[in-house]
Amino acid sequence: VDRGQGQAGQPVGGWRGEGLPFGLGAPGDVAVDGDDVFVTEISGGRIQRWTGDGFEQVATELIGPVGLRVLDAATLLVAEEGAQTIATIDRTTGARAVVASELNNVTYLEVRDGRAYVSSFRDTGAMGTGILWEVVLATGDTSPFVTNLDVPEGLFFGADGALVIVDWQRPTQTIRIQDAVRTIVTEDLDEAYGILDAASFEDGRGGLLVADHRATETSGRIVRVFPDGSTET
Repeated sequence: VDRGQGQAGQPVGGWRGEGLPFGLGAPGDVAVDGDDVFVTEISGGRIQRWTGDGFEQVATELIGPVGLRVLDAATLLVAEEGAQTIATIDRTTGARAVVASELNNVTYLEVRDGRAYVSSFRDTGAMGTGILWEVVLATGDTSPFVTNLDVPEGLFFGADGALVIVDWQRPTQTIRIQDAVRTIVTEDLDEAYGILDAASFEDGRGGLLVADHRATETSGRIVRVFPDGSTET
């Protein structure tokens, strides 16, 4: 997905943009459940569902929705950067219920064992104020899971339990964290946001995919980072 023209340091509630009838306004994340494909539309403040013929609205009046995950057959979980919250969304009615708030500028999230892990930043720059939050979904209890990041974005947990996260601050770093030990996977990217585990890809080459937002002046790229550290665009 292409986040479009939004500036990563601005509150998303202040962004200006209109969702086009034939497309999306600054799509942020995708969540897939069977034939249902859901997309956050940052500048439109919406979650849309792809029907095969076009998009239909699932939820509206959100404030900078970015990260998105499917919780169950009835519920989505969304990170609203402009509202600094994570909230559940009823997939049928679009009803929104806040799970946790005051999380700074939240971006992407992952769900694991009844908990949400939510990337957030307060400052843009090498400030060390970025936090990955752990939120107990049943209670909303919130605590820092990883601190001393800059502008954390996409993340996933590997099969071995290691956390892999993109830290957007230039130069972008992809960081692997396991047993409190941090390892830099790659740092030659420029404004990367999304990340995807490629361990289960049919070619058996493993590694991960990173969406490098501003690889050139005119376009981004998707980079595959292999376990040996080599990369392929």
